[in-house]
Amino acid sequence: TFTRTLGAPFNPLKAHVLYHRLVLDQAMGTPDKALFLEYLKLPRFQPYMSKAMLESVELQRYPADLNADYKVWSQLAIVGPDEALVRSYLKTFLVNATSTKEFDEYLNDTYLKHLFAETKIENGLGEPETWAAQLPPELYRQLKDRIDIDFAPTNKTAFAADEVVKLDLFVKNVPQLMVKVFEINATNYYRTQKREVDTAINLDGLVANAEKTHTYTETPFRRMGRKFEFPELNKPGVYVIDFIGAGKSSRALIRKGRLRPLVGMSTAGQKLTILDENDKLVQGATVWLGGHEYKADDKGVVLVPFSTAPSRQPLVISKDGFSSLDFLNHQAESYQLLAGIHVDREAML
Repeated sequence: TFTRTLGAPFNPLKAHVLYHRLVLDQAMGTPDKALFLEYLKLPRFQPYMSKAMLESVELQRYPADLNADYKVWSQLAIVGPDEALVRSYLKTFLVNATSTKEFDEYLNDTYLKHLFAETKIENGLGEPETWAAQLPPELYRQLKDRIDIDFAPTNKTAFAADEVVKLDLFVKNVPQLMVKVFEINATNYYRTQKREVDTAINLDGLVANAEKTHTYTETPFRRMGRKFEFPELNKPGVYVIDFIGAGKSSRALIRKGRLRPLVGMSTAGQKLTILDENDKLVQGATVWLGGHEYKADDKGVVLVPFSTAPSRQPLVISKDGFSSLDFLNHQAESYQLLAGIHVDREAML
Protein backbone atom coordinates (compact mmCIF):
# COMPACT_ATOMS: atom_id res chain seq x y z
CA THR A 1 0.00 0.00 0.00
CA PHE A 2 2.83 2.39 0.83
CA THR A 3 5.08 1.67 -2.15
CA ARG A 4 2.18 2.09 -4.60
CA THR A 5 2.15 5.80 -3.69
CA LEU A 6 5.78 6.23 -4.76
CA GLY A 7 7.00 7.38 -8.15
CA ALA A 8 9.14 5.57 -10.73
CA PRO A 9 12.48 6.48 -9.05
CA PHE A 10 11.45 4.07 -6.30
CA ASN A 11 11.02 1.09 -8.65
CA PRO A 12 13.77 -0.91 -6.88
CA LEU A 13 11.90 -0.59 -3.56
CA LYS A 14 8.60 -1.48 -5.23
CA ALA A 15 10.13 -4.62 -6.73
CA HIS A 16 11.70 -5.55 -3.39
CA VAL A 17 8.38 -5.30 -1.54
CA LEU A 18 6.26 -6.95 -4.24
CA TYR A 19 8.67 -9.85 -4.67
CA HIS A 20 8.58 -10.76 -1.00
CA ARG A 21 4.80 -10.35 -0.89
CA LEU A 22 4.53 -12.80 -3.82
CA VAL A 23 6.77 -15.27 -1.97
CA LEU A 24 4.56 -14.98 1.11
CA ASP A 25 1.34 -15.46 -0.87
CA GLN A 26 2.79 -18.52 -2.58
CA ALA A 27 3.82 -20.03 0.77
CA MET A 28 0.29 -19.46 2.08
CA GLY A 29 -1.25 -21.10 -0.99
CA THR A 30 -2.92 -17.87 -2.16
CA PRO A 31 -1.07 -16.70 -5.31
CA ASP A 32 -2.54 -13.40 -6.51
CA LYS A 33 -2.57 -12.84 -10.29
CA ALA A 34 -3.19 -9.09 -9.99
CA LEU A 35 -0.16 -8.66 -7.73
CA PHE A 36 1.93 -10.82 -10.05
CA LEU A 37 1.00 -8.67 -13.04
CA GLU A 38 1.81 -5.56 -11.01
CA TYR A 39 5.26 -7.03 -10.38
CA LEU A 40 5.79 -7.91 -14.06
CA LYS A 41 5.02 -4.31 -15.06
CA LEU A 42 8.10 -3.04 -13.22
CA PRO A 43 10.95 -2.49 -15.73
CA ARG A 44 14.05 -4.57 -15.06
CA PHE A 45 16.94 -6.19 -16.93
CA GLN A 46 15.92 -9.86 -17.01
CA PRO A 47 16.30 -12.21 -20.00
CA TYR A 48 12.66 -13.33 -19.82
CA MET A 49 11.30 -9.77 -20.28
CA SER A 50 9.68 -8.74 -23.57
CA LYS A 51 11.60 -6.81 -26.24
CA ALA A 52 9.33 -3.80 -25.68
CA MET A 53 10.04 -3.81 -21.95
CA LEU A 54 13.80 -4.15 -22.45
CA GLU A 55 13.83 -1.24 -24.90
CA SER A 56 11.51 1.02 -22.90
CA VAL A 57 12.55 4.51 -21.83
CA GLU A 58 11.39 3.77 -18.29
CA LEU A 59 13.84 0.88 -18.01
CA GLN A 60 16.70 3.13 -19.05
CA ARG A 61 15.68 5.84 -16.58
CA TYR A 62 14.23 3.97 -13.63
CA PRO A 63 15.18 0.26 -13.65
CA ALA A 64 13.90 -1.90 -10.82
CA ASP A 65 17.29 -3.07 -9.56
CA LEU A 66 16.72 -6.51 -8.00
CA ASN A 67 20.09 -6.30 -6.22
CA ALA A 68 19.11 -3.21 -4.23
CA ASP A 69 19.59 -3.80 -0.51
CA TYR A 70 16.75 -2.60 1.75
CA LYS A 71 17.30 -5.07 4.56
CA VAL A 72 18.05 -2.39 7.16
CA TRP A 73 14.53 -1.00 6.63
CA SER A 74 12.44 -3.98 5.50
CA GLN A 75 14.27 -6.84 7.28
CA LEU A 76 13.91 -8.72 3.97
CA ALA A 77 16.73 -10.18 1.88
CA ILE A 78 18.01 -8.85 -1.44
CA VAL A 79 15.86 -10.24 -4.26
CA GLY A 80 18.59 -11.12 -6.76
CA PRO A 81 17.63 -13.37 -9.71
CA ASP A 82 13.85 -13.77 -9.70
CA GLU A 83 13.26 -16.10 -12.66
CA ALA A 84 12.46 -19.08 -10.44
CA LEU A 85 9.58 -17.25 -8.74
CA VAL A 86 8.31 -15.79 -12.04
CA ARG A 87 8.42 -19.22 -13.65
CA SER A 88 6.59 -20.82 -10.73
CA TYR A 89 3.82 -18.20 -10.80
CA LEU A 90 3.45 -18.50 -14.57
CA LYS A 91 3.06 -22.27 -14.34
CA THR A 92 0.36 -21.80 -11.72
CA PHE A 93 -1.70 -19.47 -13.91
CA LEU A 94 -1.00 -21.16 -17.27
CA VAL A 95 -2.32 -24.58 -16.25
CA ASN A 96 -5.93 -23.66 -16.98
CA ALA A 97 -5.25 -20.80 -19.40
CA THR A 98 -6.26 -21.06 -23.06
CA SER A 99 -3.58 -18.60 -24.16
CA THR A 100 -0.72 -16.47 -22.85
CA LYS A 101 -2.27 -13.11 -23.77
CA GLU A 102 -2.36 -11.80 -20.17
CA PHE A 103 1.44 -11.93 -20.04
CA ASP A 104 2.42 -11.22 -23.66
CA GLU A 105 3.06 -7.52 -23.04
CA TYR A 106 5.68 -8.15 -20.37
CA LEU A 107 7.43 -11.41 -21.27
CA ASN A 108 9.60 -12.66 -24.11
CA ASP A 109 7.30 -14.40 -26.61
CA THR A 110 9.58 -17.41 -27.14
CA TYR A 111 10.11 -17.89 -23.40
CA LEU A 112 6.37 -17.69 -22.81
CA LYS A 113 5.47 -20.00 -25.70
CA HIS A 114 7.86 -22.70 -24.50
CA LEU A 115 6.75 -22.42 -20.89
CA PHE A 116 3.08 -22.62 -21.93
CA ALA A 117 3.71 -25.86 -23.84
CA GLU A 118 5.83 -27.27 -21.02
CA THR A 119 3.11 -26.55 -18.45
CA LYS A 120 0.46 -28.30 -20.53
CA ILE A 121 2.68 -31.34 -21.14
CA GLU A 122 3.64 -31.67 -17.46
CA ASN A 123 -0.01 -31.59 -16.45
CA GLY A 124 -1.22 -33.99 -19.14
CA LEU A 125 -3.52 -31.43 -20.78
CA GLY A 126 -4.49 -31.61 -24.43
CA GLU A 127 -2.68 -33.58 -27.11
CA PRO A 128 1.00 -34.17 -26.26
CA GLU A 129 2.00 -34.05 -29.95
CA THR A 130 0.45 -30.59 -30.34
CA TRP A 131 2.41 -29.14 -27.45
CA ALA A 132 5.58 -31.03 -28.38
CA ALA A 133 5.55 -29.35 -31.78
CA GLN A 134 5.91 -25.97 -30.06
CA LEU A 135 9.19 -26.95 -28.45
CA PRO A 136 12.61 -27.28 -30.09
CA PRO A 137 13.79 -30.93 -30.15
CA GLU A 138 16.55 -30.27 -27.60
CA LEU A 139 14.18 -28.53 -25.18
CA TYR A 140 11.68 -31.36 -25.59
CA ARG A 141 14.41 -33.90 -24.78
CA GLN A 142 15.46 -31.91 -21.72
CA LEU A 143 11.86 -31.80 -20.53
CA LYS A 144 11.53 -35.57 -20.90
CA ASP A 145 14.82 -36.29 -19.10
CA ARG A 146 14.38 -33.76 -16.30
CA ILE A 147 13.94 -35.26 -12.82
CA ASP A 148 11.93 -33.35 -10.23
CA ILE A 149 11.66 -34.02 -6.50
CA ASP A 150 10.52 -30.56 -5.45
CA PHE A 151 8.88 -29.44 -2.23
CA ALA A 152 5.68 -27.42 -2.52
CA PRO A 153 6.17 -23.82 -1.29
CA THR A 154 3.19 -24.30 1.07
CA ASN A 155 5.03 -26.87 3.20
CA LYS A 156 5.68 -26.18 6.86
CA THR A 157 8.97 -27.06 8.53
CA ALA A 158 7.98 -26.28 12.13
CA PHE A 159 5.18 -28.25 13.76
CA ALA A 160 3.57 -28.31 17.17
CA ALA A 161 4.58 -31.25 19.35
CA ASP A 162 1.24 -33.03 18.82
CA GLU A 163 0.75 -32.04 15.16
CA VAL A 164 0.82 -34.60 12.34
CA VAL A 165 3.70 -34.00 9.91
CA LYS A 166 2.56 -33.71 6.28
CA LEU A 167 4.61 -32.77 3.22
CA ASP A 168 3.62 -32.08 -0.39
CA LEU A 169 6.05 -32.72 -3.23
CA PHE A 170 6.06 -32.42 -7.01
CA VAL A 171 7.58 -35.54 -8.53
CA LYS A 172 8.51 -36.13 -12.17
CA ASN A 173 10.35 -38.93 -13.96
CA VAL A 174 10.96 -40.90 -10.76
CA PRO A 175 9.79 -44.54 -11.14
CA GLN A 176 10.74 -45.36 -7.55
CA LEU A 177 10.96 -42.89 -4.68
CA MET A 178 12.60 -43.95 -1.44
CA VAL A 179 11.65 -42.01 1.69
CA LYS A 180 13.90 -42.21 4.75
CA VAL A 181 13.21 -40.63 8.13
CA PHE A 182 16.02 -39.87 10.61
CA GLU A 183 15.68 -38.58 14.15
CA ILE A 184 18.56 -36.29 15.08
CA ASN A 185 20.15 -36.36 18.53
CA ALA A 186 19.62 -32.62 18.89
CA THR A 187 21.00 -32.47 22.44
CA ASN A 188 24.43 -33.75 21.41
CA TYR A 189 24.42 -31.76 18.18
CA TYR A 190 23.61 -28.44 19.86
CA ARG A 191 26.14 -28.96 22.65
CA THR A 192 28.98 -29.87 20.29
CA GLN A 193 28.18 -27.71 17.25
CA LYS A 194 26.57 -24.75 19.07
CA ARG A 195 24.41 -23.98 16.03
CA GLU A 196 21.09 -25.01 14.52
CA VAL A 197 20.68 -28.24 12.61
CA ASP A 198 20.33 -27.69 8.86
CA THR A 199 19.74 -29.87 5.82
CA ALA A 200 23.49 -30.19 5.21
CA ILE A 201 23.89 -32.37 8.31
CA ASN A 202 26.00 -35.47 7.69
CA LEU A 203 23.84 -38.59 8.06
CA ASP A 204 26.58 -41.11 7.23
CA GLY A 205 26.46 -44.00 9.67
CA LEU A 206 22.96 -43.19 10.91
CA VAL A 207 20.26 -45.83 10.53
CA ALA A 208 16.89 -44.53 9.35
CA ASN A 209 14.09 -44.70 11.91
CA ALA A 210 11.64 -45.43 9.08
CA GLU A 211 12.02 -46.25 5.39
CA LYS A 212 9.50 -46.74 2.59
CA THR A 213 9.61 -47.03 -1.21
CA HIS A 214 6.89 -45.67 -3.50
CA THR A 215 6.47 -46.87 -7.11
CA TYR A 216 5.00 -44.63 -9.82
CA THR A 217 3.99 -45.49 -13.39
CA GLU A 218 3.30 -42.09 -15.00
CA THR A 219 5.18 -41.05 -18.15
CA PRO A 220 8.45 -39.15 -17.63
CA PHE A 221 6.68 -35.98 -18.82
CA ARG A 222 4.10 -35.83 -16.04
CA ARG A 223 4.85 -33.71 -13.00
CA MET A 224 2.61 -35.03 -10.24
CA GLY A 225 1.71 -33.61 -6.86
CA ARG A 226 2.33 -36.21 -4.13
CA LYS A 227 1.24 -36.07 -0.49
CA PHE A 228 3.21 -37.72 2.30
CA GLU A 229 2.19 -38.16 5.92
CA PHE A 230 4.46 -39.25 8.77
CA PRO A 231 2.41 -40.51 11.75
CA GLU A 232 5.56 -42.07 13.21
CA LEU A 233 6.84 -38.57 14.04
CA ASN A 234 4.61 -38.52 17.12
CA LYS A 235 6.87 -36.78 19.64
CA PRO A 236 8.87 -33.55 19.90
CA GLY A 237 12.20 -33.64 18.12
CA VAL A 238 14.32 -32.67 15.14
CA TYR A 239 13.97 -34.92 12.10
CA VAL A 240 15.46 -35.17 8.62
CA ILE A 241 13.40 -36.71 5.82
CA ASP A 242 15.25 -37.77 2.67
CA PHE A 243 13.41 -38.28 -0.63
CA ILE A 244 15.65 -40.24 -3.05
CA GLY A 245 14.95 -41.42 -6.57
CA ALA A 246 16.36 -41.59 -10.11
CA GLY A 247 19.75 -40.37 -8.94
CA LYS A 248 18.38 -37.27 -7.25
CA SER A 249 17.53 -36.44 -3.64
CA SER A 250 15.71 -33.72 -1.74
CA ARG A 251 15.80 -33.27 2.00
CA ALA A 252 13.41 -31.73 4.52
CA LEU A 253 14.32 -30.64 8.03
CA ILE A 254 11.38 -30.94 10.41
CA ARG A 255 11.12 -29.48 13.91
CA LYS A 256 8.37 -30.68 16.20
CA GLY A 257 7.86 -28.61 19.33
CA ARG A 258 9.95 -25.77 20.68
CA LEU A 259 11.42 -24.75 24.04
CA ARG A 260 12.41 -21.15 24.68
CA PRO A 261 13.50 -19.08 27.69
CA LEU A 262 11.78 -16.08 29.24
CA VAL A 263 14.70 -14.22 30.85
CA GLY A 264 14.54 -12.28 34.10
CA MET A 265 17.05 -11.02 36.68
CA SER A 266 17.64 -11.70 40.36
CA THR A 267 20.37 -10.90 42.88
CA ALA A 268 21.78 -14.42 42.39
CA GLY A 269 21.81 -14.51 38.61
CA GLN A 270 19.59 -14.68 35.55
CA LYS A 271 16.27 -16.46 35.89
CA LEU A 272 15.05 -18.49 32.93
CA THR A 273 11.42 -19.55 32.78
CA ILE A 274 11.03 -22.20 30.09
CA LEU A 275 8.02 -22.05 27.75
CA ASP A 276 6.88 -24.38 24.97
CA GLU A 277 5.72 -23.44 21.46
CA ASN A 278 2.29 -22.58 22.88
CA ASP A 279 3.82 -20.25 25.51
CA LYS A 280 2.92 -22.68 28.30
CA LEU A 281 5.18 -23.19 31.31
CA VAL A 282 7.43 -26.25 31.09
CA GLN A 283 8.29 -27.99 34.35
CA GLY A 284 11.46 -30.02 34.91
CA ALA A 285 13.56 -28.56 32.09
CA THR A 286 17.34 -28.28 32.17
CA VAL A 287 19.60 -25.67 30.60
CA TRP A 288 23.12 -26.25 29.27
CA LEU A 289 25.30 -23.16 29.13
CA GLY A 290 29.07 -22.89 28.75
CA GLY A 291 29.65 -26.56 29.56
CA HIS A 292 27.46 -26.52 32.69
CA GLU A 293 23.97 -27.93 33.16
CA TYR A 294 21.41 -26.15 35.33
CA LYS A 295 18.14 -27.66 36.53
CA ALA A 296 14.80 -25.98 37.10
CA ASP A 297 13.44 -25.53 40.63
CA ASP A 298 9.98 -26.64 41.75
CA LYS A 299 8.50 -23.48 40.15
CA GLY A 300 9.97 -24.28 36.74
CA VAL A 301 12.65 -21.57 36.97
CA VAL A 302 16.28 -22.21 36.01
CA LEU A 303 18.79 -19.99 37.81
CA VAL A 304 21.97 -19.24 35.85
CA PRO A 305 24.78 -17.57 37.84
CA PHE A 306 26.22 -14.31 36.58
CA SER A 307 29.20 -14.54 34.23
CA THR A 308 32.72 -13.27 34.82
CA ALA A 309 33.06 -12.84 31.03
CA PRO A 310 29.71 -11.52 29.79
CA SER A 311 28.85 -12.40 26.18
CA ARG A 312 26.16 -13.89 23.98
CA GLN A 313 26.19 -17.63 24.58
CA PRO A 314 24.42 -20.63 22.98
CA LEU A 315 21.81 -22.10 25.29
CA VAL A 316 20.59 -25.70 25.02
CA ILE A 317 17.21 -26.24 26.68
CA SER A 318 16.19 -29.87 27.26
CA LYS A 319 13.17 -31.76 28.54
CA ASP A 320 12.59 -35.53 28.37
CA GLY A 321 15.17 -36.06 25.63
CA PHE A 322 13.96 -33.14 23.50
CA SER A 323 16.19 -30.08 23.06
CA SER A 324 16.02 -26.63 21.50
CA LEU A 325 18.80 -24.16 20.81
CA ASP A 326 18.55 -20.54 21.88
CA PHE A 327 20.99 -17.79 22.82
CA LEU A 328 21.44 -15.88 26.06
CA ASN A 329 23.13 -12.54 26.66
CA HIS A 330 24.97 -13.88 29.71
CA GLN A 331 25.32 -10.90 32.03
CA ALA A 332 27.88 -10.01 34.71
CA GLU A 333 26.88 -9.21 38.30
CA SER A 334 27.65 -5.53 37.68
CA TYR A 335 24.67 -5.47 35.29
CA GLN A 336 22.37 -6.35 38.19
CA LEU A 337 23.94 -3.66 40.38
CA LEU A 338 23.45 -1.02 37.70
CA ALA A 339 19.87 -2.15 37.20
CA GLY A 340 19.29 -1.80 40.93
CA ILE A 341 20.74 1.72 40.97
CA HIS A 342 18.48 2.65 38.06
CA VAL A 343 15.39 1.33 39.87
CA ASP A 344 16.29 3.17 43.11
CA ARG A 345 16.85 6.41 41.19
CA GLU A 346 13.47 6.09 39.50
CA ALA A 347 11.83 5.47 42.86
CA MET A 348 13.50 8.58 44.33
CA LEU A 349 12.39 10.74 41.43
